[in-house]
Amino acid sequence: MEYNDEKYSKDLNLTAMNKRSLSALMGVSLHILGNMIKDSIPEMGQPTKTIFSIRQIEFLINKYGIQKPKPKNKN
Repeated sequence: MEYNDEKYSKDLNLTAMNKRSLSALMGVSLHILGNMIKDSIPEMGQPTKTIFSIRQIEFLINKYGIQKPKPKNKN
């Protein structure tokens, strides 16, 4: 899979981040993100301690995308 580091880094201002920051960026809960990571470890590799590299973040975004927030009801 080919990555374009410049594209994601400039558009999203990606830096290395932890699970909490990554779940906020991707718009999913920590539980869902954990399942995504668990399924992707063989392809993207282990994070360094608790920090995910830009390449790993890009891999997850390419594979799962960024979820759109659900609109809030104004009732």
